[in-house]
Amino acid sequence: MTLSHRWGIKETFTLTSFNVNHMSNSIPWDSIPRIYQEAIELTRLLGIEYIWIDTLCIVQDDAEDWQREAGKMKSVYGNSYLNIAATQPEDSTGGIFFSSNLGTKYPAEKVPRDPNIQVRPQPHYTHVHFGSNYNYNPPNAPLMQRGWVLQERILSPRVVHFDAEEIKWECQAMADCQCGGMVVIANFKRDYHACFKPNGTPLPYEWMRISEKYSALNFTYDSDRLVALSGLAEQGVQSGKGGKYLAGLWEHKLAHQLCWQIVNTHRRPDVCLAPSWSWLSVFGRVIYSNRMDFTSTCSNIDVKIQEISCLSRDGNTATTSTSPVMGCIRLSGRGVSMPAELKNPGTQTTPPVYCLRSAGLEIWIRADYVMNREEANSVTEALLLFWGCMWPHQNTFLVLKPVLNESRKFERLGIMSLPPDKADHLGHILNHLKMEEGLLIV
Repeated sequence: MTLSHRWGIKETFTLTSFNVNHMSNSIPWDSIPRIYQEAIELTRLLGIEYIWIDTLCIVQDDAEDWQREAGKMKSVYGNSYLNIAATQPEDSTGGIFFSSNLGTKYPAEKVPRDPNIQVRPQPHYTHVHFGSNYNYNPPNAPLMQRGWVLQERILSPRVVHFDAEEIKWECQAMADCQCGGMVVIANFKRDYHACFKPNGTPLPYEWMRISEKYSALNFTYDSDRLVALSGLAEQGVQSGKGGKYLAGLWEHKLAHQLCWQIVNTHRRPDVCLAPSWSWLSVFGRVIYSNRMDFTSTCSNIDVKIQEISCLSRDGNTATTSTSPVMGCIRLSGRGVSMPAELKNPGTQTTPPVYCLRSAGLEIWIRADYVMNREEANSVTEALLLFWGCMWPHQNTFLVLKPVLNESRKFERLGIMSLPPDKADHLGHILNHLKMEEGLLIV
């Protein structure tokens, strides 16, 4: 068995190098926090001999042990009999068992003329965390706000969620709950695992859902954002369904995945974690206007991606490494370099806005991330690169800024889309573009 739980601000019941010998011999039952006691009781009731709990199975003050164990998450959760998700408690002092008033709050009513059939309303917004097509994250379940929990939930063959209102169930084939509401929605975990089946949805498209959900979650340490995806990334690599893993994206269908947008937070970490073309380079909730284009038949990619590389700074593969990732994409496409005028420097939570003007063109764009005034003023030129016509008929451009003293090398600055009713404006822009060869985005 495994346990997914939320760490509190001050968790004192943990395995450390100081107490490892003592805790290896015996642990008094009364010293164990309630959440672990109840998880152990459930494990015993199911007749399972062992349970894996991160606070007791990883030496918390040993960086080498943490790094070693963090790389084993696919094996630990992927081979568990059942993962217990303590959805509601804020820390280890809470429990997993609740008394629910769901039946009283949403009573069943007999159907007129057929008393053998009863119906009741579905609780509102109680299943948002479990639907495939929901890309927002309400705060009603503390555990579901945490970044590490996403891969724990998806990797586990079976998960039982204990929340304040009801018990919920997910496995790789189905989802259910006490009120029955999860039966009628597309389930995120089930749909993800379906992509590994023959003729399933391509893995890169399901990862667009992964990035939308994962990017909305919270971390205590910025650096955890890479490694807390490593188990899922390793699973994807082993499946062979996506090609190379590229810092939160996949080699197959890469052009579609690069059309991400950031809708809140817009924070770049102090230490660069990923290439600028990866959504992992900016903290904030990700959305894709083209996410539902599962067949790609409605999209026309204009650029030609010629070469991709992605490695961690310690030289390991980008899948399992806990260190920052570096990478570059070499491509050709139609673009135009334009002077960039800073129109709004932004705030601590909103990115700067620029106006690109050249030869009768005027393009307004918002940067992906927040900058200080000096950094915002340093952007004086941008390359407007036509990416293609993405579903649903959005003409999409990536906006790149030149890397100082590096010819033909750029970083992503932002993204811009023109709706179908701006066809005349699109034609005017395209007339100014010329073919750009050997562009390198880092």
